Amino acid sequence: MEETRHDFEDVRGPLTDVPLILEDLLCQIEELRATDGDEDVIADLLAQVELLQGR
Repeated sequence: MEETRHDFEDVRGPLTDVPLILEDLLCQIEELRATDGDEDVIADLLAQVELLQGR
C-alpha cells in the first residue's frame, strides 16, 4: 500500500522565502554586472526582482 504524504507545503500560501530569493537575484545581478555579463540575462533577473517586489 502506498503511503500518502501530508507534510507538503501549501503552494497557494505566501512565499516566506521571498527576501532570500530577492537577495540571491540581486547578488547574481551584481556579479554579472561586475564581470560584464550578458545584458539580456541581467534584464531577465531584474524583471524577476520587479515581479517579486510587486506581488
